[in-house]
Amino acid sequence: MEKLIQEFPAQLRESVEIAQKINLQIPSKKYSNIVVCGLGGSGIGARIVSQWLEEELHIPFTIVQNYTIPKFIDANTLVIGSSYSGNTEETISALNACKERGAEIIGISSGGKLMAFCAANNYNFIQVPGGLPPRAALGYSIVQLVKVLESYNLISSECFNEFLPTAAFLEAHTSEIQEIAREVVMVINNTTNVIYAEAPYESVALRGKQQLNENGKFLCRYHVIPEMNHNELLGWGSGSEKDSVIFLETEDMHPSNKKRFELTREIVSKKTDKIISIHAKGRNKMERSMYLIYVLDWASNYLGLARNEDVTEIRTIDYLKGELAKHA
Repeated sequence: MEKLIQEFPAQLRESVEIAQKINLQIPSKKYSNIVVCGLGGSGIGARIVSQWLEEELHIPFTIVQNYTIPKFIDANTLVIGSSYSGNTEETISALNACKERGAEIIGISSGGKLMAFCAANNYNFIQVPGGLPPRAALGYSIVQLVKVLESYNLISSECFNEFLPTAAFLEAHTSEIQEIAREVVMVINNTTNVIYAEAPYESVALRGKQQLNENGKFLCRYHVIPEMNHNELLGWGSGSEKDSVIFLETEDMHPSNKKRFELTREIVSKKTDKIISIHAKGRNKMERSMYLIYVLDWASNYLGLARNEDVTEIRTIDYLKGELAKHA
């Protein structure tokens, strides 16, 4: 896993090269909404992209992470099926339902059933390199999603053009990021952890949680400010030194939320001193998001090693899939 994390900036570059070579057939129609069907490592890419573009997109962006689809999906919906393996059963089920509604569909995967589905129905399809754990293929997911939205004239090229500078930015800060990641592990190991972020960076906190779960084999949760100030904050009445907190802080934080972060830290510090803040660097939302993601990716790897875990294994997930297959 360490090698895969190290190669993440290079993956962004490779994914840009793939995106620049694609030739999609774009219908001349107006879309009323965008839906991405995807789970796990593919689904989180959609969440990250949706938050990057929330101030640019003029139509709703929804993520479906289930077998079924919302009623609003119809012929005016652009549906992107994102499954790294191409075999995610929930995604394939949802796409079949979208097909029945007459939606415009495009697939992104390394192959599998999704590739065959798109070929059989003459849908646009983007193939990315296979052979990785889905959680290590985030670069392929986010770059292609942005390229699809640009190709369908739903966003400008500005976001896509930031990927190469962001890759260089991550490489320039890798040593610093690794050191911060080691500090994170020193704080959170042998605790129950929670990650707090400002609402516009919720997807980053979710990605961090997922990485700590999968790579670190470590139970944690996440929440966002200001929402957690209206509910979860009271839960800290039962907090203790067995708990730890990671605060994700950015320079574009709303002034009121910046104060909320300060007060929240003050409140939880009465229950535990296992608190660490990660201050994002970067000149825009993409760089700040990717900086935090890269810190937590490295932290998840170091945590798994510190806990003597096999960082890459997913036996419990494979068991679940195997049991479900028996009842298919």
